[in-house]
Amino acid sequence: MLPVANLHLKDLYDTTVEFFALRSPSFLFAGPSAAPTHESENCRALTPVPDPIARLTRECSSLRERLDVAESRQQHSTCTCQFSQQSPLQPLMRRQLDLTKNELSTSKIEVLRLEERCRMLERLLRETKDMLKARDTEIEKLKREREQQRTLDHRHRSDASLRYQFRSQSQRDKEESLSPPNSISPRPDSTLLAIYGHNHSLSNFRNGHRRDGSGTSSIISIASSEEERAQARAFELFLTRTDAWSGAQILQAVHDINSEILQFAASATETCSFERDAHTLAAKNSQAIQDTAARLGPQITRILSTRDHSQDPILVQLALQGCVVACIARALSSFCIGWPSKADSVILQVYAYMYATEPQPTSSRWRSLTHKHIHKLYPTLEDYGNNDLVETILRWIADVLTVAGCTPSLSTSHSSPSSSPHISQSLPHSNSLSQLQLNQPSFTKEALRARFGDQVRRIAKSVTKLAQVTREEVMSTNFDLVAVGYTDTFDSHLMQDSFADYSTSRGSVLLTSEFGLRCTTKKGGVAGMSVVADGKTDDGIERRLLLRPRIVLESVLDVLDPK
Repeated sequence: MLPVANLHLKDLYDTTVEFFALRSPSFLFAGPSAAPTHESENCRALTPVPDPIARLTRECSSLRERLDVAESRQQHSTCTCQFSQQSPLQPLMRRQLDLTKNELSTSKIEVLRLEERCRMLERLLRETKDMLKARDTEIEKLKREREQQRTLDHRHRSDASLRYQFRSQSQRDKEESLSPPNSISPRPDSTLLAIYGHNHSLSNFRNGHRRDGSGTSSIISIASSEEERAQARAFELFLTRTDAWSGAQILQAVHDINSEILQFAASATETCSFERDAHTLAAKNSQAIQDTAARLGPQITRILSTRDHSQDPILVQLALQGCVVACIARALSSFCIGWPSKADSVILQVYAYMYATEPQPTSSRWRSLTHKHIHKLYPTLEDYGNNDLVETILRWIADVLTVAGCTPSLSTSHSSPSSSPHISQSLPHSNSLSQLQLNQPSFTKEALRARFGDQVRRIAKSVTKLAQVTREEVMSTNFDLVAVGYTDTFDSHLMQDSFADYSTSRGSVLLTSEFGLRCTTKKGGVAGMSVVADGKTDDGIERRLLLRPRIVLESVLDVLDPK
């Protein structure tokens, strides 16, 4: 038993020794001088036992390093994802922010515009209320005056009736006093009775005649009262009648006419070519120069005939605008466009006197009815007026172009059939072409009618329509188109220089390039009442300049020829 136990103990001992020997520093790091022993040789021959703690420590450190690497990689990927997610979101948010800011600014501008429009509408509403209140006051005043006049007429009729009755009674008393019953007379009693009976019958006849007269006067008074009521109803109809066109609509119509005139002048200028020796060509047309000087003035005529327009024809375009404006202004100066001048002058004198002495509703009513019934009596008068205005504009335009030395350009000229094929088939030399153009008339009314007839007719219809509206459809005031004559003095408050932004306004007025608009209202029904309007006073008349006319001064030459 013992040897076996010793054997096991020995094995255990050897194993323990081997365990500690393997972990002994002296064993691991023994010097080379140490003598080898049998035990050491046995120990070297033993198989090393792995250390679990070191292995676990190494595994833990390895796992910790791997965990740190994984965490660092995860953090790096998270930051990269966040950066990649934030980078496209930031421009999108900025764009949304910019869009929101733009919408906010647009909304603010819209709110300001709506507030301004609201204030304007409120102001217009107040003005309309004031105008209606003034009209109601005027109506009430006229009603009171009519009632007073009716009361006075009734009182006069009553006084006349009383005087007639008193006169009849006195006549009756006088007749009775002339026939006493106990008077001494050589006549027999039968004669006295006959005379008394005759006087009595005469008195009865006069009394019956007085009764018949009172009945007739009552019938006349009833008829006159019915007539007064009918007149009052008709008068109230015109007093309470509203204007068919507002001031803003009439102002827009004037702007449209100015635009059409500008387009026509520009188109006519583009179709022209200009010779350098235009004064030589203009000298051969002395009649056109005289007519243009009488219509537009000698200064603009001299400038047109002496300047070279081949480089810059702006003066020709301005002259065409002034020519059309002057022609339309002359047509609108009449009471009815196309009406004979003698009859028209008489109607104008009547209307001017009525406007000065009667209230605004009365004169407006007469003006509307007269203008309307003239056109009803003469249905073709409107067409005649349009055609006459078109022909006058074309004739004046042809004279202006002739004075300026204009010749139709080959691309847009409307020549006669006999001359057109010749020019199109073989074009002569430039010198011979210039000589040919100098020998031919520059422009004719027929050529202008063929090229610009529809455009001029459109302008004439717009003018006649505006004249019909201002004379028939507007009762509260008078609207007049304003054009400045070449003899008038420049006033910046009443007119506007077309080239004021480019040079100093100086010199006399050459022409009017665009119409203005003036509103004239009779405020007082009695002459002598002073009303202040736009710095000017007049007898009960208020004048307001709604649109200043645009004019051209002599200073335009400083812009065209700078020194």
